[in-house]
Amino acid sequence: RSPQGALEALRSREAAELGRLFPVLAGVLAPPGRQQLDDSRSMAARALRDVLDAIAREKPLALLIDDAQWADADSAALLADLLAAPRPALLLVVTARGPDRPVLVDGLPNIDEVTLGGLDVADAVALAAAVVDEPVDAAAIAREAQGHPMFIAELSRFAAERRATAGTLDDALWSRACDLTQAA
Repeated sequence: RSPQGALEALRSREAAELGRLFPVLAGVLAPPGRQQLDDSRSMAARALRDVLDAIAREKPLALLIDDAQWADADSAALLADLLAAPRPALLLVVTARGPDRPVLVDGLPNIDEVTLGGLDVADAVALAAAVVDEPVDAAAIAREAQGHPMFIAELSRFAAERRATAGTLDDALWSRACDLTQAA
């Protein structure tokens, strides 16, 4: 259930611009007026900040941004606007893969970086065996997935569905892609 303050913030003139950034909100927002692109972005950022502030006033708030390695300069600018002083009371968690620091966090103060590695072999084997009820080669799956929990789970399901003991990550991902409908 949404906090009342957040619902009120979503009904503002500025919030109407959020529909352009987040189409899923279009059903709860008033239709946007005609604005210049820069004005529209500023209004949308202000509205999103108002929504986050309203939620944070009523309950603890965490903002999770996953796969930040794909973020661009516009996303970084939006995040900087959202976190400008006075900062909303929220916990920001940003995840990214790869050796490079994502552009999204450049210039943000007070960042605690935590580097996570893959699961060790014993935990990877245990996860592979636990994901499905069918017998699979958990050790082969753990090696192929290189400790990545999502890949371990996917490879385990792939092997169980195919009634095979293991498979390659490429085969599993290609199989999932082929299973997608035209609409996806």
